[in-house]
Amino acid sequence: MKTDCELKRLAVDIVGGLVFTDRHLSDIQLADGHIKKVFLPLMLNNMYTPEHIQRGEVAMIYEYLDKSGKTHNDNSGLPAFATINILSQAEVSKLSDYIQQYEHMMEGHIEFDANFVS
Repeated sequence: MKTDCELKRLAVDIVGGLVFTDRHLSDIQLADGHIKKVFLPLMLNNMYTPEHIQRGEVAMIYEYLDKSGKTHNDNSGLPAFATINILSQAEVSKLSDYIQQYEHMMEGHIEFDANFVS
């Protein structure tokens, strides 16, 4: 389970474009199995199954873009990762709130908190 501080840092990094998540894939790409071409460890095990998703164990898969290898050669331009991180449904719920808070701070809708990620 990620700490609040880790989730806030992740929120900042997602908004900053440093992180690739399964949410970046379109429904068509997901249906075509691109998720296993992007997040290569999924080819080796069955952690991304409907059962895991229903139990809320796997709600988001992500990795930092600087950990990407070469893009795979199917002309999709998608990154390929040898490592992955997984968030549960509870973590994704918190992360979504933090992303929204951070975006509001960046847009000036709420006061900027310099200690947001500490």
